[in-house]
Amino acid sequence: MSHMLMLRRHEKDYIIRRDAAYLQKFAATIEKALLYASTHYGGTQNEVAQCLIEYSRLFQEYASIDSKIGRNDNEGALANLNNQTANYNQSLTEINNLLTNKIRKNSYKAHITMLMLIITISTIVLFLFARIGQHITKTIKSIQATIKKLGKGELPNPIKVKGHDEFATMEHSINDLTIALRNTRDFANEVGNGNFYSEVNVFGNTGELGSGLLEMRKKLMEVAIEQEKNIKENQRRSWLNESLAKASDLLRTNHSDTAALCFEFIRFAIKSTDALQGGIFLINTDEGDGKEYLDLIASYAYDRRKYITKRYEKYEGIIGSCLYEQDVVFLTDIPKDYTHLTTGLGIGNPTCVVLIPLLTEMDEILGVMEIASHKIIDEIQIEFLRKGCVNLASSIKFFNMIRENEKIIAQMKLQTEELMSSEEELKQNMEELKATREDMERREEELLDEIKELNHKLHSPDFEIKTLIRN
Repeated sequence: MSHMLMLRRHEKDYIIRRDAAYLQKFAATIEKALLYASTHYGGTQNEVAQCLIEYSRLFQEYASIDSKIGRNDNEGALANLNNQTANYNQSLTEINNLLTNKIRKNSYKAHITMLMLIITISTIVLFLFARIGQHITKTIKSIQATIKKLGKGELPNPIKVKGHDEFATMEHSINDLTIALRNTRDFANEVGNGNFYSEVNVFGNTGELGSGLLEMRKKLMEVAIEQEKNIKENQRRSWLNESLAKASDLLRTNHSDTAALCFEFIRFAIKSTDALQGGIFLINTDEGDGKEYLDLIASYAYDRRKYITKRYEKYEGIIGSCLYEQDVVFLTDIPKDYTHLTTGLGIGNPTCVVLIPLLTEMDEILGVMEIASHKIIDEIQIEFLRKGCVNLASSIKFFNMIRENEKIIAQMKLQTEELMSSEEELKQNMEELKATREDMERREEELLDEIKELNHKLHSPDFEIKTLIRN
């Protein structure tokens, strides 16, 4: 530690004082430290000795570089630099003297030239001021005229902008205002004409006016959409009521039989819903085994009557499912192999198929109506078909009741005629019996008279004598 502290002291003294004597002291002290390290730590190859050697080498390199730079102003690179600086100072002094002499010689010319430049620049500035004043006056008059027209409610043509100064910025702003007001006018005209979907571009739809008009357009569009929705809904409801009224008038018309009634209704339903074809299946009873089945009673397709005979079990296929559930069946995802075995008509590949049960108001099921279309049947049309089928089922039930009543009346009439015929026959029999009775009474009287006469003869004497003689 003592050697190391001494080495650090010699190093600092050299760095501070730049004296070569400290180099010799440093070299002597390093030799002592190396000797001590080699004696106590196992030779010069130990780690402490190697570190001391490296430390000595680095310090020697530093001292060598420092000597090249120069330990004072009279040696090394510092001495060369000082000599060159002195030469440069002398040269600069000579140059300064030469320039001073030249400046003094040319100062008169410079003053004359400066005066001429001032006069020229003043003339140019005055000319520019005159042009700028003229431009400002013209611009202000143009802006003033435009603002007066705007104040009167007119929309003038855009100002022709020249330049890029503050007045040009003002003219651009006035032109933007004019364009915004013109767009506002056009938007107001479109709104007045009922076109709430027109585009609005006022100040880029920013600011109070632009955002306010944009918000007004949004609210007007909402009102228009709601109004359009209400109009469409009213039209749909009007169509529904009108169609139901026509269907009721159609059902009130006297038809020859149920098949004719069903045909007229299915034709009207297909034309009203713009469908392609359809059919009505009614429940019938087999006279042989008494089982119920579905019978195609009427069909209509492509604007003409179709004479098709089809019969299905009561709960067969989708028609049977509709009959069983007694609810509307709406199909849109129709597979390509959708055939008449699944529905009832055999229509190829429709886009939409609707099956409606024929339910009376008393929830009595009479059959199923099937409608097929190449377009989707909407809800209001399904509502019409559902209510129309209720009216149709009630009409069919009513006509069936009328037919039953007619059969009963005809049977009663036949029985009445038979009773009247029997009554006439009874009358004739009564008259014959009366005549027979009178004849029998007459013959009875005759027999009684004969008996009386015989009794009288029997009791007479002549009869006894004659009887004796005969005996």
